[in-house]
Amino acid sequence: MARVIFHYPRPVPDAPQVGSQVRVAAMLEGFRRLGADVTVVDGFAERRVREMRRLARAVRRGDRFDAVYSEFTTMPTMLADEHHLPTHPVADMVFFRQLRTAGAGVGMFYRDVYWRFTPFRDQTSAAKRWPALAAYRFEAAALRHVLDRLFVPSRAVADHVPGWRGDDRVVELPPGSGTRTLPWEPTGMLRLLYVGSVQPPVYDVSTLVEAVLATETASLTICCPERQSRFVAPMAGPRVRVVHEHGTGLVPLYQGCDVSCVVFNPHPYRELAMPIKLFESVGFGRPLLGTSHDRAGQYISARELGWAPGLDDLHATVARLAADPTEVGRMRDAVVAAQPEHTWTARCQTALDSLLAARRPV
Repeated sequence: MARVIFHYPRPVPDAPQVGSQVRVAAMLEGFRRLGADVTVVDGFAERRVREMRRLARAVRRGDRFDAVYSEFTTMPTMLADEHHLPTHPVADMVFFRQLRTAGAGVGMFYRDVYWRFTPFRDQTSAAKRWPALAAYRFEAAALRHVLDRLFVPSRAVADHVPGWRGDDRVVELPPGSGTRTLPWEPTGMLRLLYVGSVQPPVYDVSTLVEAVLATETASLTICCPERQSRFVAPMAGPRVRVVHEHGTGLVPLYQGCDVSCVVFNPHPYRELAMPIKLFESVGFGRPLLGTSHDRAGQYISARELGWAPGLDDLHATVARLAADPTEVGRMRDAVVAAQPEHTWTARCQTALDSLLAARRPV
């Protein structure tokens, strides 16, 4: 039985409601499902530091762990508290170093590099932006000295983490899914579903809406955070519905759709992002519609999980699928057959195998 420390610089959510929270809770449960003996180090700095010091003392007395798996948040670890002040700026890095020196394989999942793109700079005041950027850069440099593995949703993400481009310690670890295959019956209308953020420019779904409106036998449900309604409210109409659901409230939406969409207008960030909703759709047994210009669409095409035309061919693809439900049915069957390789447990197995391979004799 592998002994694993699961590290997260916030409380692990009991009832995750957004994609990033889902990943943390699902990975923790996945390690446990694999039979690992998991010790959780989570919470804000004060609580986390107490537990890290306790474990460090135990390791010095001869206790041994096989692996440390950490989840990154949207903020540098030192700023992850609600007040975003670095009360213990190096405590986590020191802890990783101690466990690595004691022989454990140490890895972190670096979930995104949004901070490297223009929207982060545009949406953050200078007073907050410059300290945050300095912390991001410091942490990226520190991680090079304390990690055996940098897990990323796609390898392109590592190219934007300072100092990690081309590093052989980078391991691709895209999101996973649960498996709850929903029944499906065609209705004569192609029912499309989009779930997630709709805030331009990174999450611009206007071209998807245009393709749906140009196809009389297609409809679209957009499920987004209520605070973002203003971005899509003008698009709503008889065949474009806007709703706000999360958690179990998403199940009827997936039940009532034929195809799930991850279609966005071009943006540099889309060239490396892997939406967790892509894998959620696979878990529900729904084929995907993406676009060939971004990483998600390329993943869909490579693994035959749906369709990823160029933006210029999006309308024609929607029209073709609306006219041929048998094509949708065949792709749905292919997605269901591929579900086992995309589960959270499969992702945990990949991470654990990689970390165990990185262990060193003491």
